[in-house]
Amino acid sequence: LRHWLQEHRPQAWSETPAATRYHPSGGIEYLRHHELAQDPEFIERYRKANRYTRRRLAMLLLATAGIAMVYVGTRYLGWVW
Repeated sequence: LRHWLQEHRPQAWSETPAATRYHPSGGIEYLRHHELAQDPEFIERYRKANRYTRRRLAMLLLATAGIAMVYVGTRYLGWVW
């Protein structure tokens, strides 16, 4: 995936407006319509990687929220488990 991006990104992205290029969700949507992004394997791999990253981020956020709740509850609200 990294090699594919290194080879094809410059040509594909030189034509994208900056707002699209740097928008978090705008990049691949724009790239997909480009001739270089018609490779279904690439898009599938990108989606899969993105899904796992999002899932990991959500889990991290939930874990952090849980730890924060326990901390605040024990420290300031006097919960006893």
